[in-house]
Amino acid sequence: MSNESWIAHAYPLQQLTVKLQGTRHSDKAAIIGQLEVVLAHLKAGDTFGYDHDDDFGYAFEYVRAVPGPSFFEEPAGSSRRKAVENQGEIGKSIVEVAVEQDAQASKP
Repeated sequence: MSNESWIAHAYPLQQLTVKLQGTRHSDKAAIIGQLEVVLAHLKAGDTFGYDHDDDFGYAFEYVRAVPGPSFFEEPAGSSRRKAVENQGEIGKSIVEVAVEQDAQASKP
């Protein structure tokens, strides 16, 4: 399927952005607990929300129809392969992308 026909088939996209944050003292279970809270909000019909105490918390936003762009720039299947090849670097790249997006958004 060509890129144009795929876009016509798949778009508009649905996108869910979730940000979870803990301190260096937080354990993985606490972060997963935040994710479960976000899931409960989504199941209840909420489309956005946040709760934090400055250094520990979550934020999320669900958008039903987004014209683009996709979060994913690589061809289908390549992300999983890349994650296996670069174990440990995937989180770094997500953070770098978020920082770049925040920097772009704050430019006048």
